[in-house]
Amino acid sequence: MSLALSLYRWVMVGLSPFSAPLFYRRVRKGKEDVGKFYQRLARDLPPRPVGELIWMHGASLGESRLLLNLSRALLQRRPKVRFLFTSQTKSSADMIAANLPEGALHQMLPFDTPSAAQRFVTHWRPDLCLFAESEIWPNLIEAAARAGVPLGLLNARMRPKSLQTWRRFAKAGRAVFGQFSLILAADQTTATGLSALTGRKIEYVGDLKAAFVPQRHTETAYEKSSLGIFKEADFVLLAASTHPGEEAFVIEAFRQLDGEARLIIAPRHIDRADGICAELERADLSYTRFSSGGPSEASPRVLIADTYGQMNRFYALADCVYLGGAHCPGIGGHNPLEPIGFLKPTLTGPYTDNFTDLYAELGDLKGLAIVRDQTELIAQLNALCPVDAAGLETFIAKRRGQMEQCLDQVIGLLEQEGDL
Repeated sequence: MSLALSLYRWVMVGLSPFSAPLFYRRVRKGKEDVGKFYQRLARDLPPRPVGELIWMHGASLGESRLLLNLSRALLQRRPKVRFLFTSQTKSSADMIAANLPEGALHQMLPFDTPSAAQRFVTHWRPDLCLFAESEIWPNLIEAAARAGVPLGLLNARMRPKSLQTWRRFAKAGRAVFGQFSLILAADQTTATGLSALTGRKIEYVGDLKAAFVPQRHTETAYEKSSLGIFKEADFVLLAASTHPGEEAFVIEAFRQLDGEARLIIAPRHIDRADGICAELERADLSYTRFSSGGPSEASPRVLIADTYGQMNRFYALADCVYLGGAHCPGIGGHNPLEPIGFLKPTLTGPYTDNFTDLYAELGDLKGLAIVRDQTELIAQLNALCPVDAAGLETFIAKRRGQMEQCLDQVIGLLEQEGDL
């Protein structure tokens, strides 16, 4: 074991006595469910399902949605397989619980201490473990590998800064990533970086989330009538996954639109809703919060989407989407595939480092535009370009083919495990 991994292991052992205070601090911040503490310790776990079990882990909402979709696709090929989902955030836990396939379970990911990792793997005895994107927990990975569980890292996506850090600790990186039998990269930067780190060719397959993009014409359950007074609006702008500073940016542009326009603000982190209310009060804009029941007879101009799990409704309702995370340096932007999948013209900022390859592939797609400042945002809002549905479908069809190849390789890992 490398010095860096040994140090990490001992640090996690040293932090073990502080698990409870750290957990309950997160509970007070609304980031944990108070009833899930023992799950974090991998204690008092429910019985393991009988038969073949795949453990799927994604940290938060986007990765968890991808894994849920992959599980449904796997069930079509292997109907008897069962799934154990783990996640890191309360919002993803709630979303998964509401969308579990039949016979599947969800648990919060245990703390990455050697003892909790060992208890977790020993209890669940998974036949296969699939991690999504950038979720790397060395002790859990080591415990699974030591138990002979094949590991896959799907839709791998790592920022250049993260890759640089792993290169600094190259021996540890080779040890950790070398445990994965299968790594499929979502972008070329990750594929190149992990290939150099591991000494083996990492396959670049693109962002698999595109294989499951919901096309607007297939969504019949989300009509404008589903959100009360907004059905009367001539124009609805949705500001999705916004970060500090971006709400003010959008609000100022929105104030210059026609008075019949409506705005929905869906912050990336809903615990920021109070601050957004203050922004709207300073701008003298009437608003309501979705958690209070949605628009009322007072006909507010702005709706704050302060609950999780409703984004499809808001995407379907919108006439245009401003996608946040790309006017704040250091965040790297968010995935444009969901709003574009609803055939909604989508505007975002210039800092899209997390999705460089994806934006390059979608660069010629009509209906997706980068706006550098408020002047460009207002200009685009006043002259929206419809999404090129045919071009989008061509792009998605390519990703569906890559997803099928991914499923072939995942099933190959399962069969490999069965031969051990």
